[in-house]
Amino acid sequence: MRPILTVTLNAAIDTTLMVPETIQLGESYKAQRVLKLPGGKGLNVARVLHTLGLPVTATGFAGGLAAEFLQSGLSRAGIEATFQQIAGETRTCTAIVELNKNRVTEVNEPGPAIQPAEAEAFLTLFRRLLADVELVALSGSLPPGLPTDFYARLIEVAHGQNVPVSLDTSGAALRPGVEARPLLVKPNATEIQTFVGGAVRSVEEAVQAGQRMRQHGVELVAITLGAEGAVLVSARGAWYGSLSTEKPVSTVGCGDAFVAGMLAALYQAVERGASSSIVEAAAADAVLEQAFRQALACGTANTRQPGAGVLQREDVERLMQQVILQRVTA
Repeated sequence: MRPILTVTLNAAIDTTLMVPETIQLGESYKAQRVLKLPGGKGLNVARVLHTLGLPVTATGFAGGLAAEFLQSGLSRAGIEATFQQIAGETRTCTAIVELNKNRVTEVNEPGPAIQPAEAEAFLTLFRRLLADVELVALSGSLPPGLPTDFYARLIEVAHGQNVPVSLDTSGAALRPGVEARPLLVKPNATEIQTFVGGAVRSVEEAVQAGQRMRQHGVELVAITLGAEGAVLVSARGAWYGSLSTEKPVSTVGCGDAFVAGMLAALYQAVERGASSSIVEAAAADAVLEQAFRQALACGTANTRQPGAGVLQREDVERLMQQVILQRVTA
């Protein structure tokens, strides 16, 4: 089968600083360990897909010296990447992990402004890459300079080539993206509350919110609820999934690992002949339950390691056996 394409419009160098003690504002600390990775939500998804053994191609915007770091880092990891070069410098995002508390503080740069000509050049690149992929994962925030409907435009282009799309974004980009009818949308509780304009304080309310989002033409809505688990809503019903976890090392990138786990299972269902297409796989209860189970396991496995989108395949396989799924109604 052809690869999965991940799109990271606001890529970053992800720097994780691990300090042994509790940090206080205004003080100076020495990191015990430093981890630097090609980052941004789509690249985290790509890293997990690759770990799970799936073929993946990454794309997005990259500029300045950071672009070389992204390209070389992905190449060393065995991930094919084709970026649209931009004049601006790709951002850096920093996570400070207090090892004594397993507490994470994140500081994210906004990203470089994308010029109109750069946006159009990326659309041309995207159309070319679509010709040889099975599925597209759109993940992350929009960088400055892009219109709020840019994800919607990408989804429409993908639909024109019969390529299904997943969407994981927030803010002003979420609504037009949802209205473009991707196959899967993965909001967290805060994001879907903003979308539906109401509180999500229980599993039942999460299911109701997912059903309202589905009314826009989305096939699957997966709502992550942090340590409380997640809800998956489809045309055939809804599931609540949970998984007991140990104290996390870091929760950065868990949502991206969740997305990768779900997409991987849909892809694998087609690969082994259980479904004839990704869209058909997304409508089959048995496949969805496996996908939801794998998504939860990947999200949890991500907490075992420092760095976003970094996990061990053995952890995923073990954790899948511990996931508790139940059918729910609103």
